[in-house]
Amino acid sequence: MSYLKAKTRSELWIGWLVLGFVILAILYGLFTLLSNRAFVIPARWMNFLFPAIGTVGLLVAAYIAYVQLFRVPAICGPFTNCNTVLQSRYAKLLGFVPNSVLGMISYFALFFLWVWQQQRQDWLSLQAPLLMIAITLLGSLLSVYLTVLQVFVLRALCMWCLSSAMLITILFLLSISIYQSPPDPSAAQITIYLSF
Repeated sequence: MSYLKAKTRSELWIGWLVLGFVILAILYGLFTLLSNRAFVIPARWMNFLFPAIGTVGLLVAAYIAYVQLFRVPAICGPFTNCNTVLQSRYAKLLGFVPNSVLGMISYFALFFLWVWQQQRQDWLSLQAPLLMIAITLLGSLLSVYLTVLQVFVLRALCMWCLSSAMLITILFLLSISIYQSPPDPSAAQITIYLSF
């Protein structure tokens, strides 16, 4: 019994680390955004990082949704109490919409906006980076709330949930980089050409 308590206590430190990472990343991202500091990742890296991290996040959310909707036990890995988290009343927004389903919708929306921003030159493509920031910031803030619940209320951790928290927070930082990227010179030339 004391071994189980010790293991749970050591698991909670991982929750603390993830919580610290998410909070610091949100604060750093907001500071970077509001102070208009250069936070630009080269396009060749961004074209790989954003869809790759988004795909992993979507797969994690889909797995959690599968576990919750079909009520099957999750593969918990090093955390022995992940099913406690996934079957708790906090796993559903307003008591009926699983958080994982909201996560999947968010990742699909991010993919749509990212592709639209890459392929089009219209009003939505110009607003896409701000919308991506809004979606990922809300996801990160929700992740803070859910991680606090895991650490303080449930005293149990879910590796899938913690992974999702980190992934959406990384996408928040990448969205800021997309927003702060200098405009494509060829797009500017097209705009100038069309205005004359």
